[in-house]
Amino acid sequence: MAQDVSALLDKLNALTRERNIAMDERNKAVEAATKLIERVHGDVGRCKACLKLIYWIRHREGPITAYDRDGIMHITRCPHAKEFSRGPRQQALYEGMR
Repeated sequence: MAQDVSALLDKLNALTRERNIAMDERNKAVEAATKLIERVHGDVGRCKACLKLIYWIRHREGPITAYDRDGIMHITRCPHAKEFSRGPRQQALYEGMR
């Protein structure tokens, strides 16, 4: 019985170490993405709805997109994203600005 408990604790410790290593790698990747975004961003601002810090980046094809600090498109995380989606009128205005 004691051996079973000891073996389970060893497995738990090993999994905890693996998880910590994975979290460290993730944090390093997020930090690298943040540095890259800060280097190439066109403008920094705040979302009008959720007030999170966003980075506006112009893509090669022309559109400007808002990204979060960790490099993920803000519209995928913003709880108010539908308020800012482009309907036909906004899309026509956007196309005219290109």
